[in-house]
Amino acid sequence: MASLVADRERPVTKSSPDTERWKELDAASYDGVAEAFDRHSRRLSGRAAARLAELVQVGRRDRVLDVGTGTGLLPFSLARATEPPASILGVDISAGMIETARRRLHDELNDDPRVRFERMDAEQMPLPDTSFDVVLSGFALTHVPRPELAMREIFRVLAPGGRLGIALGSRPPSGSGAQLRHAVAEIGRRIQVLRGRRLTADLLDRIVDRRVGRSVEVPEGAPLATRLNRVPLLRDLVRGAGFTDLDVSWRNYQNEIESAEEFWDLHRTIRSDSRKRLLVAPAGVENEVRREFMDECRRTLERGGVMTFPISVVFVTARRPERAT
Repeated sequence: MASLVADRERPVTKSSPDTERWKELDAASYDGVAEAFDRHSRRLSGRAAARLAELVQVGRRDRVLDVGTGTGLLPFSLARATEPPASILGVDISAGMIETARRRLHDELNDDPRVRFERMDAEQMPLPDTSFDVVLSGFALTHVPRPELAMREIFRVLAPGGRLGIALGSRPPSGSGAQLRHAVAEIGRRIQVLRGRRLTADLLDRIVDRRVGRSVEVPEGAPLATRLNRVPLLRDLVRGAGFTDLDVSWRNYQNEIESAEEFWDLHRTIRSDSRKRLLVAPAGVENEVRREFMDECRRTLERGGVMTFPISVVFVTARRPERAT
């Protein structure tokens, strides 16, 4: 594994107070839910993580970096592969996430020396140039206030010819066959929603909007965080950083949840914007939101309905050129 000390000093990028507040609040909002996040991410995103590794074709000689590792979904998946890579470093800005990942590393993999977890800011990683063969990032770039800086860092630490793999929640690419197929499949699901027989991943957001609105000020993230069609933004970011051989694919994973308690815990853990707004809301607001949430779940189940938490994922793979252009 490469040293965590950079080969040379790099200029420090100035940040606005709002950018820093957004970053700090986002990271802190995960510290208290790290254990729940670990449990839910394995269930919801395990198939997406496996597909990302397959698309990038991670091999046994590769030095792998996972940016925004969370509690280590990708590193643990790779470490358990038939032919695991030579080394895996997972980095995240949340102290709670890294602590949970390290505990899992000890408990589940006996502190496998090929796997490491370090707390780092994706916008400025103290890692040597060209020190990794593969860089992965699963569902993390929406939590970076300046993703263009993170992409430059990713490009810098990749060796010439190195491979990039990103997975991010997004609508399907416009005009694609995936968009048409998804639209057709959504018709039946939307009818169920209108009839009060289906709840989806936006339930908590809707209630928080009604109860809290925008009276609780939370700094807004970059366009990559606030827009649902992220494919064109992600293409521009990857190309703008200097990557070539870009390829885009998309998948939708439907996840049905059985109990209202689990559905609440899932929303409270995964829906980061609502979680941050509840984190700074006046005392008692979260209890009111929870009561309304549970009432909607109860009514839906009484009608014979279902509670679903779908994950729509865009996969982007690319390569750092062998030579500078």
